[in-house]
Amino acid sequence: MSAQRNNYDMVLFQMMALRSHLERPFFNELSKLLELTKYSLKGEKPMKVSIDRLLPEIFDFRLRAIKWLANGDTFSLPEMMDDVAIQVKELESNPKLQILTENIQFALRCNKRVVDSIMNANVGAIESGIAESPEFNYEQFVGSVTMNVPSPFAQKIINFTNSSLYIEFIMLSAIVIEEEKLNPPDHVLDELAFLIADAAQEYSALAVELGIIKMGVQKQLPSSGDVDKSFVDEQAYISELGFGDFANGID
Repeated sequence: MSAQRNNYDMVLFQMMALRSHLERPFFNELSKLLELTKYSLKGEKPMKVSIDRLLPEIFDFRLRAIKWLANGDTFSLPEMMDDVAIQVKELESNPKLQILTENIQFALRCNKRVVDSIMNANVGAIESGIAESPEFNYEQFVGSVTMNVPSPFAQKIINFTNSSLYIEFIMLSAIVIEEEKLNPPDHVLDELAFLIADAAQEYSALAVELGIIKMGVQKQLPSSGDVDKSFVDEQAYISELGFGDFANGID
């Protein structure tokens, strides 16, 4: 398993890639989630309301899928990141999805920084623990964290998890819009674009506060000035979005 490391913030993409090969329970659960996604994109309710209502479903499916993936060698992280980047890049051909696609790419850069940091830990032990852990649902997760983790870290852990679920759901929504040739109302696309940028901002900021990302490393820039281009792009994009507070918070 050490050579096949999974990005557990992109489980829906991994499962979608296996749709035709999934066992019946997983296939049915994924199909239900896709139908709920398509229904939410009609815009009958604010997208935040729809996503908040779906958080338990997304979390529960993700956790079961993680346990299944952790027991096999189906995916490698580099291949999955490449596949997701390619899928998102293809969205650029749809003019209606231009702003949403740019914000998804920003979220992917944030996600990659967290994943890179996590992969420096003992990933084999983490995956082994996931595979052997008992199943629990979203409500049990929130209750356990609230009861057992000191405040204010408990809420930060919950918010960090929720922001990752937002990112994954909105990325899935964009792919569904493109694959199914859907035509959601403009206000839905605007909401999705705002929500994923906001979720990515919170995801990155909380990763720093929780100690997942050590920002001190990024202060030590090479003397040659050969700075990671993705980091430069990320900071420029944050500025364009007007996230000054976020940028100041990670200096």
